[in-house]
Amino acid sequence: DSLADVISFGMAPAFLAYSWVLKPFGRVGWMAAFLFLLCGALRLARFNVTKPDIQGQYFLGLPTPAAAAVIASIIIAFEDILEAKVHPGIMVAIVYSLAFLMVSNIKYPTFKKFEFRKRVSFTRFLLVILVMYILATIPKTALFILSFAYILIGPLKLLLPKKNKEINAVDKITYS
Repeated sequence: DSLADVISFGMAPAFLAYSWVLKPFGRVGWMAAFLFLLCGALRLARFNVTKPDIQGQYFLGLPTPAAAAVIASIIIAFEDILEAKVHPGIMVAIVYSLAFLMVSNIKYPTFKKFEFRKRVSFTRFLLVILVMYILATIPKTALFILSFAYILIGPLKLLLPKKNKEINAVDKITYS
């Protein structure tokens, strides 16, 4: 299973990015594609040895399918919608960034624990309906937007201020 994942989510996107826009860079483009493949393999290896109780809460590092979706969505969006190519320098930076995000310690949500029997707010229900509508009407653009939004979730969580649970617990005891 992991070998199939390395081919599907590591080698295929790396080769796709290289043949689409990285080839003119020569060695730098080849190294970017190879680094993406290598980091994808390392990410999958880390996933296989991570304890199951930790895997259920979040992914440690960008999941390889998400990184592959970013590369595929860039190519689909720019070729089909804009009928152009991304500037090669930008694509090199994106490929290197994705490679390093895969082996980083940044936490990404798994979305595994959806409770379908639990009541949800009307706004959350409308948001889900809106996302499904957008996916159905403009799938190429939606894939591009959703894949980039997902890769930004992890780094943005690091920038947001964290609530200190100990201070909140002391405040509740003091002011109760």
